[in-house]
Amino acid sequence: MKASGHMGNRVCINLTKFVDLDLKGNEVETTYGLRIGDDYDATFKNGLAKDEVVGKSPAEIIELARGIDERTRDMIAFAEESQDGIRIGDEFFAWTDIKSSAVTPN
Repeated sequence: MKASGHMGNRVCINLTKFVDLDLKGNEVETTYGLRIGDDYDATFKNGLAKDEVVGKSPAEIIELARGIDERTRDMIAFAEESQDGIRIGDEFFAWTDIKSSAVTPN
């Protein structure tokens, strides 16, 4: 179940396609990953295969993001402690819905 809401310190995760370019602008390599941020900080993880990112449940995406670095662990810990929820892409997920999303979406 998805909910809409407003958090004091919004945590947002975006599934991202990264395209490396050479100096002439030619596409060299494409990888996938996440961009994660809140009202104070932002970071990213790239170098993943498409199937490591796409088709995952909200809980799986959050766990992937949590493993990026200390900043993302802190962002997610704040959202979890405050029970505010997290925006993934264009959808807001309440924390109670995240915990029940162990099933991968179709």
